[in-house]
Amino acid sequence: MDSRRGTVFGTEDDEQRRRYGMTDDPSGAPNGRILRNEAPYVLEYEWAGEILTWEITSTAEGSRLVFTNVLTDPDAAGPAAAGWEAGLEVVEAQLAGQPITWNPLDRAEELATRGS
Repeated sequence: MDSRRGTVFGTEDDEQRRRYGMTDDPSGAPNGRILRNEAPYVLEYEWAGEILTWEITSTAEGSRLVFTNVLTDPDAAGPAAAGWEAGLEVVEAQLAGQPITWNPLDRAEELATRGS
């Protein structure tokens, strides 16, 4: 994917679009746009009207990742937090060399139900 500022991107996977509530554009047209890319430290993009920022800084122990998701709908905070928690569990497992033995989408639903 082209990661320059202004590049648009999206998902054509119908199942992901349905599960993540991205059914507003069934054509699969891109719904993201890169706002800032200062590789390898900062990536900021707009996705479905929200701003998402990933920032990596060095620490004495290694690295620190700060993720910010500016939501346009306050009611989406709980489900969004659960989805990101489930996604970051996958990253944690991969970094530890562990296999992913669960479905991240199901895990997000579980976390949202119990109030992550």
